[in-house]
Amino acid sequence: MADVSVPLQDRGAASDMRRVIDWKHGFYIATGVPALVLVSIGPLAVQVGPPSVLVWILSVVIGMLMSFVFAEIASMFPEKTGGIPIFAAVAYRRYTPLVGPIVTWGYWFAWSPVLAINGLLVGGYVNALAIHSSNAWINWVIGALVLVAFFAINHFGIREGAYAQLVLGICAIVPLLLLGIVPWFRGQVDFARFSPFSPLGGGWGSTNGWITFLGALFVAGWSAYAFETAVSYCAEFRNPKTDAPKAILSSGVLALVCFTLVPLALIGALGMTTIAQDPSVALVPLAKTVFGGAGGQAITILLIVALLLSTNTAMMGSSRALYQMSRDGNTFRFMGTLNRHGVPDRAMAFDVVFNLLLMAFAVWVSNGVVGVGATTFVLAASTVGYMTALALVLFGAYLLRRDQPDAERPYRAPRGFIGLGLVLAALNIVFMIAGWWVWGWQSIVIGAAIVLLSIPIYYYRTRVEDRQAMPIATAG
Repeated sequence: MADVSVPLQDRGAASDMRRVIDWKHGFYIATGVPALVLVSIGPLAVQVGPPSVLVWILSVVIGMLMSFVFAEIASMFPEKTGGIPIFAAVAYRRYTPLVGPIVTWGYWFAWSPVLAINGLLVGGYVNALAIHSSNAWINWVIGALVLVAFFAINHFGIREGAYAQLVLGICAIVPLLLLGIVPWFRGQVDFARFSPFSPLGGGWGSTNGWITFLGALFVAGWSAYAFETAVSYCAEFRNPKTDAPKAILSSGVLALVCFTLVPLALIGALGMTTIAQDPSVALVPLAKTVFGGAGGQAITILLIVALLLSTNTAMMGSSRALYQMSRDGNTFRFMGTLNRHGVPDRAMAFDVVFNLLLMAFAVWVSNGVVGVGATTFVLAASTVGYMTALALVLFGAYLLRRDQPDAERPYRAPRGFIGLGLVLAALNIVFMIAGWWVWGWQSIVIGAAIVLLSIPIYYYRTRVEDRQAMPIATAG
C-alpha cells in the first residue's frame, strides 16, 4: 500500500504499468550494467594510469553504499516507475516544484546517451571485425539498426525485454568474468605493470595527480553506480516492497565482482603501453592475449553482445523515467501513455530518435572518420546529469526521513546510512568539479545546460499543455 501520510497531491501520479515481474527480472535487466565498463575502461586507464584499478573499486563501493539508501526510497513508492529520482522528487514537492524536473531530467540524460554511445561502439566493433571501413557513418547505420531492433523487442512488453536480457546477459557476463579470471590462472598478470602505482599528472603528492584521480571517479561513476537501475521497475514488480531491495543489492554484488576483476586483469596482463595504442577497444587486445587469435575473436563477439545488453538496459530504464516524468507533470504530456502491452512506447520512441540524432552529432564532430569520435565528450556531459541527480536523490532521502519519520518503509536503510548518503552526495559533487579540469569545461557546461533545460520544459508543460487539456467551464 502507498504511504498515505504523504499527501496525494505531493506524490504525483501513480503508474498504470502491469505487475508481471519479480526481483529476478530486475536483476536480469541490470546484468547489462557490468558491460558499461567497456565504454570507459581504456580511456580511464590512459588518463590515470595503474591507479585506475583503484578508481573502479572505489566507485563500485560508493555505489554499493548508496544503494542501501536507494532501496529504502524505492520501497516507499511501489506505485511509481522510472528510477530513484522519480521517488526522490516527492521529497521536494512541498518546498519547490522545480527540483523534481531537474532531478528526473538529469537522471534521464544520464541514462539515455548510453544508447548513442553503445550504438556507435557496437558499430565500431562490427565494422572492425567484418567491414573494415574508415567511414564512421557505417558505424552510425549499424548503431541505428541496433536501436530500432531493441525498440521492436521492448514494444511487446517488459517480460520479453527481461528474458532477452537474460539470454544476452549469459553471453555478456561470461566473457567479462573469463577476461577477469583466466589471466590469473595462466600466470599472465604481472604485478610489475602496476608500478609506479601513482596517478598520471604528478603522482599522489601533487594537486594535479589528485585532480586526475578524482576526475576519473567522476566518469567511472556513470558506469559503476548504474546497477541502481534495478529499481526502475517498481511499478512492474509483483511485490515491489521486497523485490526492489533484492534487485538492487544483488545487482550491486555482480557489479562489484566485474568492476574489480576486469580492470585488474586489463592492466596486469597488457600493461599501459598496449592499452594506450587504442584505449577505446582495450579489451580486444586483452582477449587476444588471453585466448589467442580465434578465441580472442570469439570473446570480442561476446563483448559486442555485452554492449547490446547494456544498450537494452538503458532503453528500458530511460523510457520508463520519461513516462513517469510525464505522469508527474514534469515533461511533455505525450510521453505519459502506454501501448496495449503496457509499455511506454512513445517515451521509448522519443529516446530512440534523440539518440539517433546524438549519434549523428558524434559522427559529424569527428568529420566522419573512425577513431576520432566524440563519445567521451558525450559521456562526460551525461555524467553531469547523473551526479546532479544522485546528489539530489540522496538529499531527498534525508528530507523524507526528516519530514515523514513515521512513513511506511518496508525496507529501511541501516542506521547511519542516510547521513552517510549526504556525505556521498557532497563527494560526487567534488568528483564533478574535478571533472571540469580532467574532461574539459565544455562537456561540463553543456551537460549542465541540458539539465537546466528541464525548467522551461516544465513550464511549457504546466503553463501550456496542462491548461490546454483542462475542460472548459460552461455556464449552467
